[in-house]
Amino acid sequence: MGPPAAAHGLDAGAPRAEHRGMRPSPMRRGGALRVLIIALAVLALLGLLGLFLVDRAAAKAIETGGSYALGVPTRVGSTSIGLFSGEFALGDLEVDNPPGFDEPHFLNLSEASTSVGFSKLLGDTIEIDRVEIRGVTIDLERKDGRANYDVILANLQKLSGKPAAQDEAAGKSKNLVIRKLVLSDVKARLGLLPVVPASTITLPTLELNDVGTQNHSATLAQVFERLVGELLTSSIANGGKLIPADVAKDLKQGLSKLGDLGKQGLQGLQDAGKTIGDKAKDLGDGLKDLFGK
Repeated sequence: MGPPAAAHGLDAGAPRAEHRGMRPSPMRRGGALRVLIIALAVLALLGLLGLFLVDRAAAKAIETGGSYALGVPTRVGSTSIGLFSGEFALGDLEVDNPPGFDEPHFLNLSEASTSVGFSKLLGDTIEIDRVEIRGVTIDLERKDGRANYDVILANLQKLSGKPAAQDEAAGKSKNLVIRKLVLSDVKARLGLLPVVPASTITLPTLELNDVGTQNHSATLAQVFERLVGELLTSSIANGGKLIPADVAKDLKQGLSKLGDLGKQGLQGLQDAGKTIGDKAKDLGDGLKDLFGK
């Protein structure tokens, strides 16, 4: 008899099939990795492009609002927006002087920063708890019978009487409500020759509360109006003899013609003057009572 057949008709020496998953070839793994890297690179580029466009849009809105309100070119050096953190920073804002004056700029802001939740950016009105502005210089100058502050105040007067948001020249921007706006490291550069020598004075830190709440919200142009109004008012209040009487009078008259936002600082100055006058009157009455006269 020949050798017995292998069980179940299978040759014991036949190779066995292995039940293992198919391994991708190194070439296929490399192709998938390249696709992933390219996709991530495209997303990163789109993110950078989006940030650039948002930053540029913010800078453009500020420049348009400032130029419209003040009637002179306004430029922003840099902006930075964190889409997820909500942090916003601005650097080197420059407002040109009207033509014909010595200093190139009427107003300089070195830096500004704030933080606002992403969800608040989606509405028509952006509510901001606090804005900090540092390194502020305002230029008050007279030359050849003209004053730069007269030109700026005359330009600001167009904001009174109707909301700037209704004027196409103001540009399209979000409306703002700023609970507290703080200006630190503030200076006023005075070129009021020949009455007083050229000089620079340091102004105290300014805190502006509830910007825009009186009219429910404010445009960027109106924020500039409030900012310049407060700076001019502080210059009058702290300039002493370096601000000639006729300059102070002209500034007060110009400020009184602004809208509600622009002349809020002037109202505070008038209230302070009234309080001092009342105290002086009370002191005089007390002395009369003391001496029986």
